[in-house]
Amino acid sequence: MTIEAEAEAFLAHYGKKGMKWGQRRALKRQERADEDNEIHNARVRQAVRAGNLNNKAAATYMTTTKKGQAAAQEAYARAEKKYLNHPDGDTAAKLTHGEKVANRITMTATLASLGIMVGAVAAIAVADSRH
Repeated sequence: MTIEAEAEAFLAHYGKKGMKWGQRRALKRQERADEDNEIHNARVRQAVRAGNLNNKAAATYMTTTKKGQAAAQEAYARAEKKYLNHPDGDTAAKLTHGEKVANRITMTATLASLGIMVGAVAAIAVADSRH
């Protein structure tokens, strides 16, 4: 075996096409999982805030005195402001990686069925034009 052949065999790269040297896919997976966990936790916290908001709304209807009603309405206003202005609301609105994939699959299937329907309509139109 010549030196060139040995060097070529030694320098052979068995990675994926387009993959950068030194990058690890596992790190990207972990980052994606961390982001998905952050979104999930934000959704849970927002759900708790929504529950608190509902409890405050119920309390405004359950109190009978004017002073109690005023206090309950004030507590409701604070809970509503906290719910609407908390940054978790923006995070909770994001899609996780799995949701994005599911949306892509659904969209692809929808477009494929639409393409089939358009093709069928075109075939009918061509058949009708020949008669």
